[in-house]
Amino acid sequence: MPNANPSPFFVVFDTSTQARYYGDVHEVLALPPMAAITYEYSRRLFAPSAERTFDELAEDPSRLPLPALLMYGQKRSFQKGSVRDPDEMLSWDDSVFVPTRSATIEAVQRGNQLDPQSDSFSFRLAVKGFIDPAEPAVEALVRALEAANSLPFGDRETQYNWVSLLPDTVVSQAPRLISDTQDRWVQVVDQLVKLPTQFADDVFWRVQEITEAKVRRGAHTKRPVSLRDRPRNRRDKVADWNRDYRLQEDNTYTLTVQTYVPEGLTPKVPGDAKVALVPHDDHAALLKLPAHPRDYRPNAPMHENFSITTDFAIRHRYAGLHLETQCQSRGTSYPPGSMCTLSLDIHKPVLRMLTAIVLLLGGLTLVLVGATIAASNPVKIGIGISGVIVVAIGYFMWTRKIKLGPHGG
Repeated sequence: MPNANPSPFFVVFDTSTQARYYGDVHEVLALPPMAAITYEYSRRLFAPSAERTFDELAEDPSRLPLPALLMYGQKRSFQKGSVRDPDEMLSWDDSVFVPTRSATIEAVQRGNQLDPQSDSFSFRLAVKGFIDPAEPAVEALVRALEAANSLPFGDRETQYNWVSLLPDTVVSQAPRLISDTQDRWVQVVDQLVKLPTQFADDVFWRVQEITEAKVRRGAHTKRPVSLRDRPRNRRDKVADWNRDYRLQEDNTYTLTVQTYVPEGLTPKVPGDAKVALVPHDDHAALLKLPAHPRDYRPNAPMHENFSITTDFAIRHRYAGLHLETQCQSRGTSYPPGSMCTLSLDIHKPVLRMLTAIVLLLGGLTLVLVGATIAASNPVKIGIGISGVIVVAIGYFMWTRKIKLGPHGG
């Protein structure tokens, strides 16, 4: 029986039998800790108790956030590209189960309730750490879900569950299924590569951090940039719950990526594998990214520098930084490896913005004062020129650009 705990714990499965969902596991593994990702599952994929709890959370999200364990499962005999899903429910004896990530559910939203066929739940997750795949509580969890007929595939009326509540028999082991530890990522990748899974030949990496270069007392240092919740986050609207890296215009940042290839499997990594940075929803074109993808380097950190340009806009803007594995030799039917999208909150430095405003207003004031002085007064030209210079400096402080002619400068 699923738990009736006042603080529910959810188990959410990925099975990736279709190409359009294949990248979900890769994104879960590649995201930095506390980054957000959205899941959407049809209502019919929920165990009854999980469905009821999600309905309650959609009505009253005050209980959020709640813990969740993300899992990957597949039949050992399943082959990537198979046109048919398994007929029988996954089971511990004939399937592979890998805990991909500990997470928290931050927002829940119902879909189209008027059409039972398309009714769904969307939910926003914040990823945390990684669970040791050899943790005994994982087997206990899967066996309990199997006994309750609450695993993916099988009979659509009595089984066929991708989202369940933690079974009563495993509630006492819940703390062992929650983690903030990041160094177990390699163990999770080991399982996906060494066991008979669809991901055995894929390329794996994950985002570790974004840092900002700082110069203090002549010494160069790097300051980690943290993810921040948006001030107006809503737990009843999935699209309105976000967590961003807060970056400043006219700054340079370094993105650090960890790569991993299990020992002895390096030849399986395609020689043309690359990691590319691509702008996403960058409508103001503020992101200045590397022009070419970086060659994948097995078991070595990768550092990519990127910068933020500036313009005349006052308000901060949101944009995305998409990272993806590119590998022409693997084709395009399935993603060849890790991928994820980072959310960015881009703003102007407050001190620079205030300084620019003071200079612009001061310069305009000088120009206006100069215009009121009689033409015969020799001070007029000096005040006017001073005003123009101050305005130009203010404009430069605001935009970091000086327009010298029709083509700029």
